[in-house]
Amino acid sequence: MTRIVWIASLLCVLATPVFAETCHEIFVRLFDKGNGNMPTKSIAVQQTGKAKPTRNYHYHSGRDDWMSVAIEPDNGWATLVVADVMYSSKDKGKTWKKVRKVDTQSHKAAGEKTKKDALTTVKNAVCGKEVLNKVEHITVEADFEYRQYKSSYHQKYWVHPKSGWISKSHMQSNGFSAIQTMEPMPDLKLPKPGK
Repeated sequence: MTRIVWIASLLCVLATPVFAETCHEIFVRLFDKGNGNMPTKSIAVQQTGKAKPTRNYHYHSGRDDWMSVAIEPDNGWATLVVADVMYSSKDKGKTWKKVRKVDTQSHKAAGEKTKKDALTTVKNAVCGKEVLNKVEHITVEADFEYRQYKSSYHQKYWVHPKSGWISKSHMQSNGFSAIQTMEPMPDLKLPKPGK
């Protein structure tokens, strides 16, 4: 229901900005909530400077568990975090080796604190429209800072106009670029090593 409300707000911003949330408010909402707790599959492309970009599949449970699998370079590498334990694989997840315990809740709390601070730095928000995969998406972008790291970023979201789903995001900072294309995966089942 929340997604429907803010997608309606996005449409109103583009049509009648006087009566709707501002682009700034919408960006803050997208940055804060993302796609919610829906399990997702995404392709993440990262590049630093002129280095060759890396591409990974990233699966997220919508809560605390996740798995990344290398696409490029295709070296068999995979990482899995499930039930507060990190595992690694050298054969794309056919076999797993326990790496260490993970304090998921502490990491999550620290991440939330960092994000909440970053939300107070958002500026230069702009809304628009752009075709993505033959569908006209609503775009929302802005600048923000992670003050504790003394770094500035520009983030752009492509939002499906009917579902409110964030289909793509692109974050840039000082020669670093991270692009994620996302799709819902409600039936996602992550591996459970040792079971």
